[in-house]
Amino acid sequence: MTEKREAGIASAVAVLLLLAVLLVCAGVWTAAVLPAEQHREAEKEAAEAQVILTDTVFSLRKTAESGLVGVSISLAFPKGTLTTEDAGYLAVNGTNRIYLQTLSHETGVITQGICAGGVWRRDGEDAAWILLPKTVYRNGVLSLELPTLIGETAQGSSSLIPVSFCYEGTHTKTFTGTVSLTVATEEQWMQDLWHTYFTETAYQYADVVDVTISSSEHQITAGFTAKAGDLVLQVKESVHAVSGGQR
Repeated sequence: MTEKREAGIASAVAVLLLLAVLLVCAGVWTAAVLPAEQHREAEKEAAEAQVILTDTVFSLRKTAESGLVGVSISLAFPKGTLTTEDAGYLAVNGTNRIYLQTLSHETGVITQGICAGGVWRRDGEDAAWILLPKTVYRNGVLSLELPTLIGETAQGSSSLIPVSFCYEGTHTKTFTGTVSLTVATEEQWMQDLWHTYFTETAYQYADVVDVTISSSEHQITAGFTAKAGDLVLQVKESVHAVSGGQR
């Protein structure tokens, strides 16, 4: 009888130990494996969104180059949350404001978007350009090609999200002499993005222009001066109306 009792106790202990091991494994899977799987899935969706955002920017540029007002393009974004938000404004020589919007796609902790014809990615408080806004220097003229968005959309979906963009025309302004570009935004990460843009522009065109960059609370300013003669700077704002669904 004693041997049977001891065998029963041993079996019970073995079952409890097995259950304990299973609980530990489940905890490890929940704490480590599941978040890793979710992160991989978010990265996969973010990669798909990045391709669509980049294609969108190139399509907006091409549409503006065509000059065909009223032309509409439609694209489908991967599942996630898609929103438009105000992103401050860009002022030339302290005036001549161009109001900016972002089109943002969020999946998990990763947010990516379009602003001023560039594509950015944000992880937490860190942000970086994937594709810089387009700047061209040709025949003594420095041109900033600036697609801007108007309209609102806020969509969340577990499948594809259709979005349309309708080209409404381009406004070109020309400035000479020393020219300053000031971006006003309440978001520090957005200000950091513009600092990167101005720095990259200064490096790219260091042979022909001097660029001085300064910043204050909610603002960053870049002053452009030609190294020889007068600087001619053009700001080409192409306007695109954004809406959810097909147009």
